Amino acid sequence: MRRVVLLSVLVLSLFLSGCSSKDELKPKKKSYFYFSGKADNVEIRIDEGTKFDIVASKKSLYSIDEGAHVIEIFRKNQMILKYNFVFEADRVKEIELR
Repeated sequence: MRRVVLLSVLVLSLFLSGCSSKDELKPKKKSYFYFSGKADNVEIRIDEGTKFDIVASKKSLYSIDEGAHVIEIFRKNQMILKYNFVFEADRVKEIELR
């Protein structure tokens, strides 16, 4: 009986210690970017997602998870730039359109 209780406590403690991870509890850190320059008829796509229109202004910040992301920029449905950007947490990056 005593062995069963000790074994149950051991298994339960191993299970509970493996269920929580500090990485899972941390919120993902965000980075920000904005566009400057000529943004007429410009759309972007991030990581092969859906295209969307942008506004070129420092006041129009776009948030993104930190890390590497592929950003494709289209003008009049033609790709003008495809670039792998690395975003650091709590940083703001300017992407200039010409």
